[in-house]
Amino acid sequence: MMVIKKLSNAVKNIISLIDNKSLISEVNNSIDFEKTNKIYFGDSVYVRISKNDADIRSLKELILEDNHYASVFAMQGMYSLHYLIILGYLIDKGLKINKLILPLNLRSFSVQWNMNPDWRKHRQLNYIESKIKNQNILNIIKKSKPSQIGVNEYKISSIKSSQVKGDFSIRDYHDIIKNHRQSESLLTTKKKNIFIMHYLYVMNKNNFVLDCWRSLIKLAKIYDINLMLYYNPINHEYGSSLFNGAFNNILDSNIKLINEELFPVCPVDFSRVIDSNGFFSKSESTEHLNEVGRLILFNELKKI
Repeated sequence: MMVIKKLSNAVKNIISLIDNKSLISEVNNSIDFEKTNKIYFGDSVYVRISKNDADIRSLKELILEDNHYASVFAMQGMYSLHYLIILGYLIDKGLKINKLILPLNLRSFSVQWNMNPDWRKHRQLNYIESKIKNQNILNIIKKSKPSQIGVNEYKISSIKSSQVKGDFSIRDYHDIIKNHRQSESLLTTKKKNIFIMHYLYVMNKNNFVLDCWRSLIKLAKIYDINLMLYYNPINHEYGSSLFNGAFNNILDSNIKLINEELFPVCPVDFSRVIDSNGFFSKSESTEHLNEVGRLILFNELKKI
């Protein structure tokens, strides 16, 4: 029995090691170390398509079809911490990057983004970090990497407007998104609360996602990388319909603070370039784009 248990543990360790290596393998397979002169990192916006799309090319595929000298690494749930560590790994491997294009996902600054962390992905990320030998790169990463990711309970203020009500917690948010009752008034209330959690948070300078962006900018400057940042499009039209002027006012306030903290890098603001017709649904509360929205964003990205 003891021998079987030891063999079982050994097999589990081997499987775990293989799994931990899977993200680094995807990075290596996505980045062309020979011909790349432009690299895009991205989240699910780059890879998701709508079930109703006739054109089923993802944003990643559109970019690669248009520029054979570009590389794209994108995966669901990625944000500044992933970008920072993967960039450090690529620099450590000796990759010369002429231009790096990255999305700022406004929702990633919300506590909602990491309220249920993908621990498997974070283990994979830790494995990539363990392969970085340059101590200066590691020091930059460790300066902004949080000791703990994830929250159990978090009070989030609805900020500066009588049109956006009250404070509520992560526990409240779980209750909200599990409520599938479909009366029109309840559905509207549910959508309002989701939009509050996703976009109408109180932004502050101590946000660790913002810290990771600062470190990434520092790393890019040290290694002479032309860094281009942009804000992912969000469903501002539907958000505005829920909160009137309050939605855009709070959005502007958060973007202003982020821009001030990231100066002298000036992110291009694509947050409101796509109307509700460009998302998976007209009331979509995430950044996922249908074929109309993807083509608009693709054409905007070509300009930078």
